Amino acid sequence: ISLGFVGFQPSEIARFALIVLLAVRLTRDRAHVQKFWRGFLPPMFITGLFAGLVVAERDLGVPMMMVGVMFIMMLAAGVRWRYILLGLAPAAAAATALIIMFPHRVIRFIAFIDPWSYRQSWGWQLIQSYSAFARGGVAGVGPGAGEQKLGYLPAPHTDFIFSVIGEELGLLGTLTVVLLFMAFCYAGIRIAMNAQDGFGSLLAVGIVGIIALQAGFIMAVNTGLLPTKGLPLPFISYG
Repeated sequence: ISLGFVGFQPSEIARFALIVLLAVRLTRDRAHVQKFWRGFLPPMFITGLFAGLVVAERDLGVPMMMVGVMFIMMLAAGVRWRYILLGLAPAAAAATALIIMFPHRVIRFIAFIDPWSYRQSWGWQLIQSYSAFARGGVAGVGPGAGEQKLGYLPAPHTDFIFSVIGEELGLLGTLTVVLLFMAFCYAGIRIAMNAQDGFGSLLAVGIVGIIALQAGFIMAVNTGLLPTKGLPLPFISYG
């Protein structure tokens, strides 16, 4: 949605709304949080509704983050482990079905396994990302001196900004980014542990959780540990 001076995706607002709603629900049902019908199913239903609306827009990345933060918040609230493990099965099945239903997602997954067989098409972006990290080495080629962003690596300012950091600042730069996110998570956990009420604690867990999930996911995508999916690196990517 474009407002002229700024553009945004409704799913960004939905993610924060989901975190607030889950925090309210889990706090209100604190006495029943370890029960299947009162503690486990309501968050699953609420998250399924939010994620389903985004899936209808042909986006799979944001719903994955929504489901992930839901499990994190349920764990923090005290939902039983066995219920959460039980919930992982339908979530994984739904993700698999949504990949199989769309040929471009299947091809993207195959290219992730063997990008060199698709070096001129689906594997191009991942190969160029590898090249950026290889060229950067330990210390990098220098700030602004990277070449991959000059038309070789697609989406260098958003989805693959971590690869650009790897090329220009090297292993030292990428490790610094990882450490900064770890420090952010530590600060968020401290805030959650010292919150004056359950709602504030779960709200902090949800906000930190979804940022950490997305950061970890994108860094894994850039380094070839997960299939390519378009999501920005929080605090760093353009926009």
